[in-house]
Amino acid sequence: QFSAQEPPLVLRGLYPERAQVLRCIVCAKAHGLTLHCESSNRVRKIAFQLSRTTRTTNAPKCIVSINLQRMAGCSGNSWSKQMPGDVAPYFKTEPGPPEIHLEGNRLVMTCLAEGSWPLEFRWMLNNTDITSFSPEYKYTIRSLQRSNVGFYQCVVRNRMGTLMQRKAEIQVAYMGNFVESEQRKTVTQGKAAVLNSPAVSCFPQPQVTWFRDGYKIIPSSRVAITLDNQLVVLSTAAADAGRYYVQAVNEKNGENKTSPSIYLNIAVSKKNRGSVDSDAPADSVAPAIVIPPRNTTVAAGVNEAVLECVANARPVEKLRLSWKRNGVELMSGVGLFGRRLTIINPTSADVGPYVCEASLSDSGVKTVEAKAFLSLTESPYFTVEPKRKTMGEVEKNVDVQCQARGVPMPRLEWYKDSVPLHRLNNPRYRVMSSMGLLIRRVQPSDAGIFQCFARNSAGEIQAHTYLDVTSMAPVFTSGPSDITVTDGAVAIFTCEVSGAPKPAITWKRGTQILASGSVQIPRFTLLESGGLQVAPVFLHDTGSYACYVSNSQGAINATSTLTVWSRTSISNPPTDRRVIKGTMAVLDCAATHDPRVSVRYVWKKDDGEVGQTGGGRVALRDGSLRISQTWSGDIGDYTCDVLSQAGNDSKSARLEVIELPHSPRNLQASLNANDSRKVDLSWMRPFDGKQPPPALHRGALGKQLPVEDVSAQSGPCPDGGSSERAHPSPHVPV
Repeated sequence: QFSAQEPPLVLRGLYPERAQVLRCIVCAKAHGLTLHCESSNRVRKIAFQLSRTTRTTNAPKCIVSINLQRMAGCSGNSWSKQMPGDVAPYFKTEPGPPEIHLEGNRLVMTCLAEGSWPLEFRWMLNNTDITSFSPEYKYTIRSLQRSNVGFYQCVVRNRMGTLMQRKAEIQVAYMGNFVESEQRKTVTQGKAAVLNSPAVSCFPQPQVTWFRDGYKIIPSSRVAITLDNQLVVLSTAAADAGRYYVQAVNEKNGENKTSPSIYLNIAVSKKNRGSVDSDAPADSVAPAIVIPPRNTTVAAGVNEAVLECVANARPVEKLRLSWKRNGVELMSGVGLFGRRLTIINPTSADVGPYVCEASLSDSGVKTVEAKAFLSLTESPYFTVEPKRKTMGEVEKNVDVQCQARGVPMPRLEWYKDSVPLHRLNNPRYRVMSSMGLLIRRVQPSDAGIFQCFARNSAGEIQAHTYLDVTSMAPVFTSGPSDITVTDGAVAIFTCEVSGAPKPAITWKRGTQILASGSVQIPRFTLLESGGLQVAPVFLHDTGSYACYVSNSQGAINATSTLTVWSRTSISNPPTDRRVIKGTMAVLDCAATHDPRVSVRYVWKKDDGEVGQTGGGRVALRDGSLRISQTWSGDIGDYTCDVLSQAGNDSKSARLEVIELPHSPRNLQASLNANDSRKVDLSWMRPFDGKQPPPALHRGALGKQLPVEDVSAQSGPCPDGGSSERAHPSPHVPV
């Protein structure tokens, strides 16, 4: 016996990552204690020496401290304790924003993960394996090249399962050459000249400076440099002709390149052709939007969103640009010359259409406009994510929840041990409309890591759960017990068990299988709970019944006894009786019953119980009811109820009490006044004892009369009795 106050017992010799659920029996010996343990998979038995020690922080890793506590369901000196077991892999850190590294540099990527060792790592680039699993958690690129650009992903595994990390974007900073040669461009005087920055092979996008004939160009009311590094010269004149070029600088590596030249030529209109001053004022040019604002999408949390609009008109000094939203002109955030609208810390309230308007002051020329839509994206975030560990029982269903939101709505994809579910093509895996995962009829092979990735244009997130499929030997939760029933009734044995996989149950009587998952004989039914139903029960069903339970982890059985009693029934039921007033009435009632049960007789009269009287007038003897000195109050319906543990029975009978008939009094005979063939008889009727009137067979004269000619009439007599007249018949002696 171990008390809770004692130091814990130290179990030596068991590595934590190999720990299992052990059933341990402690045996006291002269020189210490021995703990005999049987592993849950019943593969091998291990014996360990136990020593008492205090818990210390510097204990070796190979020592597992456990407190032995008596557990429910164990007998003797048997304990069950969950020891520190395997830990599924998990990442200590997740990748951050995209990284930019210099071309030619050495890059080392690390995958910081923990879990039960040994851990193995694999690296992928753009969803393609670039290494195989190995203990190496680093990936090294000795000299970064442009071909190394992409999304890198670390995958870690141990015997519990496989887990994928979020992707890490790696970019290489480099500066190549301009890909275009010299260009020539001609623009009509007064129109806008739009010069695109010569394309250059560079990452990230270079910082561009425009030059004309060796002089740096500064943006002004007539010159704009767009967000895309385009040079726009408004209301061009002959003086704008010349050689233009850009100088591009890569701010990451400091390299700079000068582009090939762009030669701009200004074509003079016919009206001004031949004029001494080609820069003389020309006709007005109506406003026209040269660079319209573009639909722009920014991520939530950025510092600013910028919309750009460049318009041309002549005279350019009178050109006015304005920005509107919902018909209201915006004053805040409008930059110099009105070409840019900057929205600071944009939120969902800033989402919507924006209008750029260009007009000429003091002119009746029609205003022109262009629209752009500002959108906001939001990285995915989980509203419901799975627990780190999910317990699953074999043959049961498991529901793993994973829900995410974002703008746009993220797409969810499920993986098992780093393999997309759609590639597994397992019909038991079903992604629900709520984006949760339903695993039907869990099998041991389903154990592993299920991972949920939520992705949209703003990014991706991941959550995962380790599905631990439990395998347990069968255990009775409600075993069978002895039952006693009556012949013809229904007997139900209980046999409730737990275990994983779900145990198979077979009921036997001796060697005969009565019911199982595949066998069923008449009257014997295997219930869903595991119990056995016998219906109806016969006397010969008495005996022992065994419930056999088994799964891949073990087998158990338990026996119970069925006792069947003969059903109690009334073998000698009461019959209708008619007795003379003042005599004894006996209503018999005898029952046949099982000798192991006792019976009780209860008599009722017209639904009221009949009790024995003190004087003995009403008595019960061997089930029969005896009523002496009967009178009219005893008349009624009597019921005999037989009550017992083996069933009840009931029979009824009618008791009538009659009185012997008396001779008629004041008999008188007279010739019928209307028919000489008839004789009128009259008498006083006595009490007839509840009996029908007696037939009149003989008269005073002894002459035969026809029966059909005899009639009886009764009426009041002078002395208060009754009178009847009889009509003689040839068949009745008179």
